[in-house]
Amino acid sequence: DLSQVSSPGHVVRRSSMYCVCGASAVPGRLTSAAGLRTGATNAFWRSGYRLLQSDRSACPIPASLNGLAGALGAHRAFAGLTADGLPSSLKRITGKDMDAWAKGSAVLGHVHTKPTSEPYAHSPVRELGGGSEAASGWTSCLFSAAGLKSSSGSPNQDAFSYTIFNNGWAACVACDGHGEHGEIISERVARMLPLLLSVHLPALSMAEALPVVFREAQADLERCFGESQVWSGATVAMCCMKLDESEVWVAHCGDSRVVLGDWSTSHVISVTEDHKAHDPNEYKRLEAAGAQVVKKMYDDGEVFSRIFIPKTGVPGLAMSRSLGDGSLKKYGVTADPEVSNITDLWKNCGAPALVIASDGLWDTTSPEETVAVLAGRSRTGKDMSVGVQALLRRSQRRWIEAEDNYCDDITVLLVAPSPNLKPMTRDDSK
Repeated sequence: DLSQVSSPGHVVRRSSMYCVCGASAVPGRLTSAAGLRTGATNAFWRSGYRLLQSDRSACPIPASLNGLAGALGAHRAFAGLTADGLPSSLKRITGKDMDAWAKGSAVLGHVHTKPTSEPYAHSPVRELGGGSEAASGWTSCLFSAAGLKSSSGSPNQDAFSYTIFNNGWAACVACDGHGEHGEIISERVARMLPLLLSVHLPALSMAEALPVVFREAQADLERCFGESQVWSGATVAMCCMKLDESEVWVAHCGDSRVVLGDWSTSHVISVTEDHKAHDPNEYKRLEAAGAQVVKKMYDDGEVFSRIFIPKTGVPGLAMSRSLGDGSLKKYGVTADPEVSNITDLWKNCGAPALVIASDGLWDTTSPEETVAVLAGRSRTGKDMSVGVQALLRRSQRRWIEAEDNYCDDITVLLVAPSPNLKPMTRDDSK
């Protein structure tokens, strides 16, 4: 019952965060083509944050990143750094330092987004080194678009990166930011995760490295954007592929998803599960940490949940795992990812392909529809880049049709070996 949070219609103000609670906060009921609901029209389910701006570009190296400085120095990825891999003056990782890493010997190509504030517009993409074309034999179609929100000039809080390393691996990251500074958090995480991963491979296996780099990315946020990350955060979906297709790994926190589809059959093979507070395993951890979890169940059995600092009415986080969201870390909202080795599933597909997307897509379009639409387009020889953009625009239309004055930010990334996206012949279909 939402009345547990505060009295009807009361506006709670805590730590400069505004969240409308009580009777005025009954979630909107968007029933989409995917059979999903969102609370886009409601301030309770999409609460805002008001915090002072912090330094967006530079931060100290987290103390927990043991060996990072030496490893970066060994890669010689940063130009003009000291022997220990740190800038000679401030010993900080800045945007310029990350650019130097992306152009250095550890990386063949790197692309990442910068946020736009124009409604429905695609975020601009920066390509460094060889860009996405550095992945020889692979095709990538990468798009992130701003939504339409109540405040004018709201930036796209989604972000993505795609990195091709010189060790035969590639990593694709989609982040969905939330809170007043969600766009800062998501962009930082999207860029830091591949950088940190490059430091730990090949010394660690992928199974060992992924949890480490997520924890280090969280430590980076706490050191870099201490105040901003207290009330802002990001969900993350990350996929790491050996370009020879010998290994494929997935790591995620929150409700951004990685979908593995078989283009030869148009079937969904695997989907990551959202991390929500009403999931029994997630709830057990949150309860043990002392979090207040408020759940709402509809007549058809569908459940929504929010996580609060006890007896405060804030912040009302919609997912049980994320990066950032420092105010809830002591209450069980962890940055530890769920890591999956999907290599066997990949190898059992006739033509495997990956779709990584934020919930802006999944709240209106099911994984089954997404794979069917894109695989069908591929089979008939139509341009896949145009197809991904059309899927994104369809999702935007569904948001507006259902919510009138609200559309979520949407990120859709398609990555696959190029032969898997070619038109099928009669022999391929046998």
